[in-house]
Amino acid sequence: MALLTDSIFPYEYERTGRWYRREIERPEFMEPGLRLVRTKVKMINFYRDSDSDISDIATTQAMVHTEPNEVVYYHGTTDTHATNILERGIDLKKSRARQDFSNGNGFYVTQDIDKAVEWAKRKARGGTGAIIAFRISKDLEREEPHLSLEVHTARREQLWRKVVSYFRKGVYDSEVVSLVQNQKFITGPVSDVRTTPYDFDQTCIRDADYAKRFGRLQNILFVIFIA
Repeated sequence: MALLTDSIFPYEYERTGRWYRREIERPEFMEPGLRLVRTKVKMINFYRDSDSDISDIATTQAMVHTEPNEVVYYHGTTDTHATNILERGIDLKKSRARQDFSNGNGFYVTQDIDKAVEWAKRKARGGTGAIIAFRISKDLEREEPHLSLEVHTARREQLWRKVVSYFRKGVYDSEVVSLVQNQKFITGPVSDVRTTPYDFDQTCIRDADYAKRFGRLQNILFVIFIA
């Protein structure tokens, strides 16, 4: 369990700038295979005004501790949501309404660590942010059915824009409804307020069983807290 203190860090609140391991336990029903899981998760605490390059530190950890058949995804969030994910798994219903690829039922990750750090700081709103790194197999990353939205051509960008407009603005489109139905996850560029694609991708996990397998405790490579 997270520490019930006034500290700005939920675990090992007196330790900053050094990696530590914290034992995390999840009940059976929150893990694939319905069995109790207990493991030590690697964590580190940073202050915003520290000289540490958080992105470089995360990238180094990802490179050193992954195999060729694995890939790392990052989720930027608040410390409260991070502890919930650690101790209870991914809950798709915690998602906000009207996002790029979901409307109240999605979990977003990215392979871009800089963006994950940015998201964590923004969501924290002056409090404590967190980045969770998930190490998953490439087989899980490619699992079907999923939807990959590319914007390399005008036609593909138009489809991406339709999908974003459907979820963000409620613009009904029968093609989009059919396309996104039953997809385990959707990958594509992040949208700005004008429905213009940024030059980096995000993945929205939309299926509860897939989310449970993606977010299993053993897939968590490390967690970074930023206060």
